[in-house]
Amino acid sequence: MSLLGVGSVICGVVSFSVASDGLGGERRFELVAPDAAAHDAFGAAVALDSARALLGAPGRDGAAGADSGGAYVFERTPSGTWVCAAVLVPSDAHPGARAGEAVALDGQRALVGAPHLGKGFAYVFERLPAGAWVETQTIVGFDAQPGDLFGAAVALDGEMLWCGAPFNDHGAGPDCGMVYDYRLIGASWVHIQETQSYAGDRLGSAVAIDGLRGLAGAPEAKLTWNQRTGRVLVLEWDPVELWKHTAWLVPAGAEVSDRFGDAVALEGARILAGAPGHDAPGVTDAGAAYVFERSDDGEWSERAALVARDPTNAAGFGRAVALQGERALVGAARAANPFGVSAGAVYAFDRAVDGMWRESAKFMLLDGRVGDRLGAAIAIDRSRGGTAALAGTLALLGAPGRTRPGAEQAGSAWLVLLSAAK
Repeated sequence: MSLLGVGSVICGVVSFSVASDGLGGERRFELVAPDAAAHDAFGAAVALDSARALLGAPGRDGAAGADSGGAYVFERTPSGTWVCAAVLVPSDAHPGARAGEAVALDGQRALVGAPHLGKGFAYVFERLPAGAWVETQTIVGFDAQPGDLFGAAVALDGEMLWCGAPFNDHGAGPDCGMVYDYRLIGASWVHIQETQSYAGDRLGSAVAIDGLRGLAGAPEAKLTWNQRTGRVLVLEWDPVELWKHTAWLVPAGAEVSDRFGDAVALEGARILAGAPGHDAPGVTDAGAAYVFERSDDGEWSERAALVARDPTNAAGFGRAVALQGERALVGAARAANPFGVSAGAVYAFDRAVDGMWRESAKFMLLDGRVGDRLGAAIAIDRSRGGTAALAGTLALLGAPGRTRPGAEQAGSAWLVLLSAAK
């Protein structure tokens, strides 16, 4: 077990506390919003790319009104401190928009979802050479309607951008869900395609892109006519046919109400997908996460089912997942632990030389409290070398329910430098 110590923030600059607990030299740094206020839910969505982090605060009350939301950009300085460099707020934000419920980050470009603003929107921000961040485009679903929650899930990689609308009704019936695909052409993001599913599937609840491959979670999809187990759709980019459906993934042990596909992560030929509703023996909704790998002939096979060694009822294990190489992180934000109900936890799994995936660490807050929800959102730096100087893997763990002094449920997040996988 790894207990995360406490850091501090002064004028938006994070000072680090370093601790060692015998798990290979993990270090932890806490990020908080410099203007933290009650119920901001800072850390409800997180993204990480090398020396830059993006954290959503959908409950933030800005100039646009209550719960208009926003997202914070933190950047790592050469000295190792993390500075809050910008607060990204949509130009047309309104009360209740909850911008920041979903975020994505790719280099000097950020994507912020605002699914509760009308029919839902997503906003692209870019960093100028001088360091300022500016909004460059509003992404709109061409046929989205109020209640679709367009922008509830977002993904960004290079010239590809996806937005999920899990409650879209336009396909085969109510709440079939849809994923809207955009491509950067010149200086503009252009809608090129949409992908839909069947009634009630809620496709687009989670999305991920890595290069020319993408995933879309449909956590209410049916395995048979009356078994809503959830499925994950795999798509591959083709210059002529655009995004092609290549596989529907379902784990071998899928059961009704598993909600498989509630969270997805993708790296190359490996997939990690959460099923937070999966039951363990004697434990309801303990949760699970599944690893799939693609063979040279293009077939996807289930390689591992990841479960907590200490499952608890309704833990939310699998509601957030992250993947880098042979390491997987799985959030369990509703997990009960010695610090209280929904204090939350994050589990790390590593792939051993024998090909087996084993739990290698569990992270909880040293001063955790009821409702912290550590692990509600997680990210791993996948910049391939961005953390090489730190001799480990950098992860970002959101705790959007964490209370700050004088600011109930303002939220925080933890940067954790994991030792190299063994």
